Amino acid sequence: MAANRTAGELTRVTAKLEVRGNLKLISKGNETKSPLMVVGDIRYDERLLVWADQFAEPSRTIRHYDEADANITIDGQALPTRTLPDEKRLVAAQVSGGASMLWSARDTFTRDDLDLVTLPGSSLVVDRLLPSEPVAVGQAWKPSADAMAVLCGLDEVDSVEVDATLKDATDTEARCELYGIVEGRVDGAKTRLEITAKFTFDRVRGRVSWLAMSVKEERSIGSVSPGVEATSRLQLQIQPLDDSPPLTDRSLVGAALEPAAANRALLHRSAAGNFALAHDRRWHVVTDDERVTVMRLMEDGELIAQANLTPLVKQSPGKTVALEAFKSDIERLLGKNLAGVVKAGERMNANEYRVCRVEAIGKVNDLDIQWVYYHVTDKEGRGVAVAFTLDSKLAERFAGDDVALIDSLQLLDPAKAPAATDGNVEQSAQRSILTPNQQ
Repeated sequence: MAANRTAGELTRVTAKLEVRGNLKLISKGNETKSPLMVVGDIRYDERLLVWADQFAEPSRTIRHYDEADANITIDGQALPTRTLPDEKRLVAAQVSGGASMLWSARDTFTRDDLDLVTLPGSSLVVDRLLPSEPVAVGQAWKPSADAMAVLCGLDEVDSVEVDATLKDATDTEARCELYGIVEGRVDGAKTRLEITAKFTFDRVRGRVSWLAMSVKEERSIGSVSPGVEATSRLQLQIQPLDDSPPLTDRSLVGAALEPAAANRALLHRSAAGNFALAHDRRWHVVTDDERVTVMRLMEDGELIAQANLTPLVKQSPGKTVALEAFKSDIERLLGKNLAGVVKAGERMNANEYRVCRVEAIGKVNDLDIQWVYYHVTDKEGRGVAVAFTLDSKLAERFAGDDVALIDSLQLLDPAKAPAATDGNVEQSAQRSILTPNQQ
């Protein structure tokens, strides 16, 4: 019962996911629960590009999604149906060891796009559940921790107590069951999963052709995501396919079939419509409204930094805030918490935006803190103020992340841009710089 995969093979994958339970949130210092229901329908053609005999080596596919929809209800309120945009339906997938990655092969995903196509029970990992040695009917084996991490969508695995068993076998198929407990982390939040699954191995084709999985999850509230107590049910069917026009060599010319740093970027447009940016997947948007966008940088499960991005009132073209005035405002804002300004400077970036940057250090509640403030404006008077905050001991790990985020900024002109009179333009612009860190 071993996988026999060959590059170029085509399959049709159909998946249905149902989730019922509660989201756990903190509101006014207290934990609250909001009933959650999710129904997701996924269908895609998949072409195998690379299959590695060893799970530690990368295996890769290219997919074309005919269907990718999710209907979400929270607290009894149905949200608008999420659907993968047509221009993002060509998706590459890679699994290597316990890490998996999906990216748009011709465009850039938003976080919502990525979440929509990220399912437990990936078609690229189900064959890794098979035993490494022959087994007899009734015999059990233990799937690897890496396989369970990808199967369950975990960033890290703390413990795996899972057994799979060959329940029955014929000349054409083998039927298996799996049960156990997996503990790990998602975006730094601890989670516990109780897993029950059945899957069928097609002995003629040499691969898993069907999977049904139930997962009961208890996830704590994290720095960038709510907690979860829910049961999800997934049904996955994988059928052979003779041809798929979107996945021919000719159709794939120019597509990003191999992973690169650019493939990991996610696109975000602010709720106010004043700016857009491409960001590393370690950045997570936790608040996004007309007033402010709050992002947090997570790395290896640890909160590294927070960025608050505030749209500035549009100024008259050519009217700017002087660097010294910007620096003075920050010194006044930080007050007794300020130990000193480390650097202050300005430049024009590749988009011809004027970028003022002030870096300061100080203490808050006996913690050594570093702040990095930006004032970014274009020639039309549009602008954004950005405030980065981090523990000083994490400065080395953070180095350069602020520059990358700022350089990706695109200032936009929303239909309902905030207006200002001649008398309050500069004052309003400076005041909005201070908003992010006021408590």
